[in-house]
Amino acid sequence: MTQDLLWEPLLVEEIVRHEVESRPSLRLRYRQALDETYRGDASRRLMAAHHVHQAFFAELDWPAFFRSLLAPLFPRVTSAGIFRTDRNEGCFIDDQRRLQIRLRPERFSGDRENLRRYLRHELAHVEDILDPAFGYRIEPLDEPTRKRYARLWCDSIDARRRGEALEPVTHAGLLQRARSMGRPKCPLCALPTVQWASPTPSIVERIRLEYMNWSPEQGVCERCAEWAELTLPRR
Repeated sequence: MTQDLLWEPLLVEEIVRHEVESRPSLRLRYRQALDETYRGDASRRLMAAHHVHQAFFAELDWPAFFRSLLAPLFPRVTSAGIFRTDRNEGCFIDDQRRLQIRLRPERFSGDRENLRRYLRHELAHVEDILDPAFGYRIEPLDEPTRKRYARLWCDSIDARRRGEALEPVTHAGLLQRARSMGRPKCPLCALPTVQWASPTPSIVERIRLEYMNWSPEQGVCERCAEWAELTLPRR
């Protein structure tokens, strides 16, 4: 693994300041190290403070924490960076395979195991995107379909991590399910459909003989209307 992780300097500083305040063994040494930066050349003070925060950041094992999570992805991404955000958290990869991990600072102040679980889930999305067998591609989607697709994708990742996935998960399969969930279902076959029939009075009569609780106002798909015409007996 030869690639380096890129860290937003302000995020590093924020994480270090917060964490050393809760560790008396580090707090005094950290403040002394920062005090030393004020004794040098003013033009180099900012860089000196940056080095102090980088050193304590490494001592707190944050780079090692992220490297262990990202190791499986490094052969497939061209770069990886961790950035601060107040919204839209997650792991994102562009068409040049540059990975961005955007996190709220609060993520670093809680249990590291919770952060590890969160990142493993988010990085699984990246692994799917990079996997040719998954077949991910950007497609124009209406907002309800996009939300259903996102939910199905997340659920599939959780199922795979639990070892419950019984068949390969693909982008096309998830998208088909997301679109089907948004279609109204035929009251006879209970399948999603966009092809609704305009049944003749004769077909309506045959269907009502077989399905007494059905009414024409409920609609019927073209497949069921054709089935009724070819199969159901006349009165």
